[in-house]
Amino acid sequence: MIYRVYLFAMLAFHAGFAKASQPASAPEPLPEPLELGYALSLSKANNIVLSMVENELAASRIKQDLIRADVGLNATFTARARWAESPPALQYLGRKDHAALLAVSKPLYDFGRTSNKLRAGEKNQEIAALRIKRSTQTHRLQIMRAFFDVLLADLMFARDNEAMAMGYIYYDEMKERESLGQKSELDVLEKDSFYQQARQARYESESRQRLSRNYLTQLLDRPGRLPSRLVMPRLEYHKLKIKEVEVLSKVALARNLDLRILAETLTALKYEASAIRAQRLPLLTAEVESGYYQRNIGGNDIWRAGVAVEVPLFQGGKISAELALVKNQIRQLELEIYRKKQDIKHQVLENWLALGDLTIQSRAAEVLYDYREYDLDRARALYEMDAESNLGDSMVALTTASLKIAQARFEIAMRWEILAQLTQMTVAEMRMEKPLEEDQL
Repeated sequence: MIYRVYLFAMLAFHAGFAKASQPASAPEPLPEPLELGYALSLSKANNIVLSMVENELAASRIKQDLIRADVGLNATFTARARWAESPPALQYLGRKDHAALLAVSKPLYDFGRTSNKLRAGEKNQEIAALRIKRSTQTHRLQIMRAFFDVLLADLMFARDNEAMAMGYIYYDEMKERESLGQKSELDVLEKDSFYQQARQARYESESRQRLSRNYLTQLLDRPGRLPSRLVMPRLEYHKLKIKEVEVLSKVALARNLDLRILAETLTALKYEASAIRAQRLPLLTAEVESGYYQRNIGGNDIWRAGVAVEVPLFQGGKISAELALVKNQIRQLELEIYRKKQDIKHQVLENWLALGDLTIQSRAAEVLYDYREYDLDRARALYEMDAESNLGDSMVALTTASLKIAQARFEIAMRWEILAQLTQMTVAEMRMEKPLEEDQL
């Protein structure tokens, strides 16, 4: 009986320990089917880089506290138990030399050392906040790209699967005709080669489906939980007309997060330079001491108060070297800001021009799809009349045309999102008031 109670207790203990060792809340599984809006809603909640930047923000706040602590109130209590043998003339004081001392000091003024350090720290916190925003937007862009890649992988698999099926049909027909003496072995090998190529493409597409899904689940912090179906989003970007590139470039130079981060970093470095210069200036400190002494002798004051001035005279060139290093960093950062401005203007122009090309590409893909759809109807009608028909090839061609439309529209959506992040504008702010006319698409 005692053994059973002991065994039950141990099992309960291990079960409780295992339960306590598990995370407080496991992430919810992805919905089936998965929609783009839901996936993008996880961009803020599931981002390892974002968590790292948030830790940097927390570290910068702790550094601020350390800087304030350096100029805060400093109190020290000292107590001693001591016995001493005095000269004969002072033996009336006794042998006990116990004492208790309280010392309080507070820096009053340091001519800008602390204030400039605190301003630099505040800028570093603003930089961390900007980096959090940029990390979230970058993660959103990655999720959008990964989501589109999954959809494209599905379309490619559908195309290649149909192509493999048709390749096998043609190969099987050719073997049958060879058995009847109507075709040669060379003809059979040719169709077999086409079929094997289509089969290889089909299995590559299947692998692409799994890889793209795996990458998406990693971005969404759901590793191993592969969604089987994704909802095709309704994208209308191809119907919008974007503002002129000069307008977008001007706004990008004023709002771009990377430029703002560099500008705030430059300001923080200038504050650090001012704090270093202030190390050459005096330090004014208030001091108060109060004590109890067992022996009443000279120097054992009941209390004392005063102001101390510490004037640096020579530091062996340390301050000059530190200042030169920060000035070098400032110059390097100014050059980086100049280069970044040129790079941003080029990126805006590149994506703006790409939108124009992709809009034409999207329209061409739509026309191709309409043609392939009509061609498929015609091939199906011929097939139903037992006439010679290329029904299989028409089905593959239609799926290929559908893939081309998706590729163009997905890329258009990505370019709009990239420009939105470069300029920190919304789609409504970037678009022209008047949409594209049908004949302009």
